[in-house]
Amino acid sequence: MNKKLLERPTIYTERREDHFIGARPSLTYCMWGLLQYTELRGISLDEVNGLTGHAFYLNIFEDSIHIAGPTTFAGEPYTQEALSNLGYNLDFLPFANVEPAVVEQAHQIIKASIDRGLPVIAWDLFHPEFGMIYGYDDDNQVYHVIDKLQENTLPYNQLGHSQTAEIYVIALLERNEISKQQAVHNMLSFAVKHGYTNGSLDHPIGPIAQGLAAYDAWINAFKNRSLHPFFNAYNIIVYCELRAYAAAFLHRLSEDDTIHERKILKQASVHYDSVSKKLYSLSELFPFPQCGDPHNSELALQGIQILSQAKEEETQGLSLLKQLLDTMNIKKLEVKN
Repeated sequence: MNKKLLERPTIYTERREDHFIGARPSLTYCMWGLLQYTELRGISLDEVNGLTGHAFYLNIFEDSIHIAGPTTFAGEPYTQEALSNLGYNLDFLPFANVEPAVVEQAHQIIKASIDRGLPVIAWDLFHPEFGMIYGYDDDNQVYHVIDKLQENTLPYNQLGHSQTAEIYVIALLERNEISKQQAVHNMLSFAVKHGYTNGSLDHPIGPIAQGLAAYDAWINAFKNRSLHPFFNAYNIIVYCELRAYAAAFLHRLSEDDTIHERKILKQASVHYDSVSKKLYSLSELFPFPQCGDPHNSELALQGIQILSQAKEEETQGLSLLKQLLDTMNIKKLEVKN
């Protein structure tokens, strides 16, 4: 084929001023949109964010609370495994610098997937977040793409030449037939390992604190007046949304008859719902994109108190998830023996 255009993705259907409105965690939002082309059509956003572990993710750039914190999920070494936890194997080209061989590989992945009837997820098409490519035209040398900024055609020679000069492509392959029990176990493993991570993660922008330790870094940035107001507001609203997905997903599992230990899941959902509400109250102090003034002493103190409360709630919720994971591991050993 020299051209093919698929049905428009279901993401970014409402526009406000100069951008589209949609879920802020753009990688999982696009993954949700991609799954609507498959037999998993109808899967919810909370299931996508929950099963991938993204709903429990918290990466905070120390000092600046850089805006890139939430998107670093895409660069984690377990990201391909986490996304595959949704039930499909992936053709996966993670963050790579623009070089001829990399660009050619990206073109091959994109066109092969569209020929199979499936769009692909790609990074920084018009804006440094994830979007989708759902058509190609060799005659005119353009892709049909959409991201948060715009829906338009993108010349082939502009792929990877937007703001970050990086390429990242994800395409779905065959089903991996993962069981629901195994998917839940994997999700718990992601969440618990991330939540209890110690030490800082090296990154070109600066050191990153992860999981529960990220709350301490965030609090210290308030105390030191070192955080960037716009970055701070963005992190708040994204992680507020993610914790809302966590609460909804855990509540969904607590009502699933095929899942054991549903009482623990329900208790955990209450804690993550509380985290989301705490972060929402923080967003009222420091709204996005207006930002507020996190360097104001009184507002900073309120921010510190709210983050401390959110950390306490998340600590309790994560403890319950670990308890559930330990129980599942014990049962697995008993079955083997």
